[in-house]
Amino acid sequence: MIKRRHIWQSSLRWGGLSLTGALLGVAALAGMGMEALSDASAGTPTTQCITASAAVCPSSAPPIVAFASSGNGGALATTSSGAVYQPNGGERTGLTGLHLNRPIVGIAGTPGTDAYWLVASDGGVFAFNSANPGLPGAQFFGSMGGTRLNKPVVGIASTPDGNGYWLVASDGGVFSFGDAQFYGSTGSIVLNKPIVGMTSTPDGHGYWLVASDGGIFAFGDAAFYGSLGATPSPKPIVGMASIGNGYWIVNTAGTVYSFGSAPAVSAYELRSPIVGIIAVPIFPYGTFSCVADSDGEDTCPG
Repeated sequence: MIKRRHIWQSSLRWGGLSLTGALLGVAALAGMGMEALSDASAGTPTTQCITASAAVCPSSAPPIVAFASSGNGGALATTSSGAVYQPNGGERTGLTGLHLNRPIVGIAGTPGTDAYWLVASDGGVFAFNSANPGLPGAQFFGSMGGTRLNKPVVGIASTPDGNGYWLVASDGGVFSFGDAQFYGSTGSIVLNKPIVGMTSTPDGHGYWLVASDGGIFAFGDAAFYGSLGATPSPKPIVGMASIGNGYWIVNTAGTVYSFGSAPAVSAYELRSPIVGIIAVPIFPYGTFSCVADSDGEDTCPG
């Protein structure tokens, strides 16, 4: 069944920082090679919390700003101060207690492990090891930290082999590091609404950018399956997840829009604005969508 689950706190707490900033983007798990199934077939959701061991998140819980797939089939979430949480994942190392020049706005998992990267709005990138000492950690391939940007960075996406990543800014500027190739951007185009996230194709030879009005921009071998650009969502789009020959996008109210082979998904109902969507493979049943809100609740299969 699908359930709204608790993501146990998984950052090593070093202290506190003021929680500022908000993410409007999310990295997605792509190309699992599994049949996509409607979430409606999985059962009735139950509610749990991401940041505390409780059915309902306490009002003092730090707000979640980014939600992404981990490379081992799970999920990762972070606050703007860099505290990191993982479903049933034990303690993790985050940035809480460290001074940051700008807030954290994105998180991306490394393929095959639970290691991850965090990215700040100034393009600073922070790489973290797996919780399993026997697995490789995330490598640092460079960042835009210290470089003047036209617009703030809003998201990060990994290449399929984990040997590189892309950063995307709100104007659609794309910055490639490691083995991530540059296939184009909207950095020189006047957009109706800002870019809020990106996700790569399964082979890493292309990527999609999504804007807050639901506009989709495809580059490289990424196929265009449709968008909301002509009929904008009544609430801002905040994230995108690719699945097979299609993709989902989600707005802050929990409405999921499906394109290409991505199956239809019923609207999610959480207490606070949705911050992102991911695709979660559940063998042998297929791939399901999973969303999280800023209060720390998520609705996922499991």
